[in-house]
Formats: sequence, C-alpha cells, structure tokens
Amino acid sequence: MERIANRAPSGLWADKSGGLGFVNSWKEKGYTDAMGEPEYQQEQNALFAALANASNPTASLFYNHQIRWRDGVALHPIDWFKPTGWQLRTEIVWDRGGGM
Repeated sequence: MERIANRAPSGLWADKSGGLGFVNSWKEKGYTDAMGEPEYQQEQNALFAALANASNPTASLFYNHQIRWRDGVALHPIDWFKPTGWQLRTEIVWDRGGGM
C-alpha cells in the first residue's frame, strides 16, 4: 500500500464493533465482508502497517478488537495483530458490565 496522506496523524482509533445494530444485522444476514481467518488477519495487519507509514513516527494506535472464536479456538488479537510500524505497549481490558 502506498503512502495514504501527506499529513501524518498523531493518533488513531479503530473500533470494528459497530454497536447493537451491527450485532442484530449480523445475526440475520452474516458478515457482508466474510473472508477466511488467515486472509482477515493479513488484511488487518497490512491496513495498519500502511497507516503506520502515513502516521507521525510518535503516533499511537488504539486497536479495539475482541477475541474471535473459530472452530472452538480463541483467536486473541495479541497473538496475530502485529502490523509493521507499531509496537505493543499495553493491553487495555474493557469492563463491559457482563460476562461470565
């Protein structure tokens, strides 16, 4: 991917959740952008590597992504989300007020 913009952002926020409307739509229709897990992970890493290339060198990225389950296996983004240009500093666990 080529450089995205001439202006370098100093912070980025990514949230794929989309809210309750997204959940209800998914239950009825599935994902419109359905793809295999390896392709999905590669696309996420490539996109955010491109964003790193376009960002200020001191920029921060907050990537909001829940654990995905595929065939009974938990796929935690901390294991596969490693885009070039970003360094993991911490994991923030959000209390959603529910759970087990």
